[in-house]
Amino acid sequence: MNRNVLLAWVMPMVAAAPLAWSQAGPANPRPDAMEATAPVPPATYESPFNGYRTFSEEKVAPWKDTNDTVGRVGGWRAYAKEAAPPKPAAGPAPAAVTQPGPAGHDGHKR
Repeated sequence: MNRNVLLAWVMPMVAAAPLAWSQAGPANPRPDAMEATAPVPPATYESPFNGYRTFSEEKVAPWKDTNDTVGRVGGWRAYAKEAAPPKPAAGPAPAAVTQPGPAGHDGHKR
């Protein structure tokens, strides 16, 4: 190996070695767990039920009135139309894109 190439690799490592040992430790080192007099942060507790709302029964309409309303609106088909995505605008139909099947399944009928 060329001596210059070797120096180009070794010199940065030799120069950086003292810097690695001279780095300061963490600002707040963790206390030794085996030391009985080590300071311990106070324990805190938060109940999992904080923010819990009790059950409250909702007022509902009589079932006959609800059935009559559904009938006036148009039944389940009206609700299905509301939930369906909007139909695309009329125009030329896009060309069908055929994708090859997964490898190894060429013998199956499509």
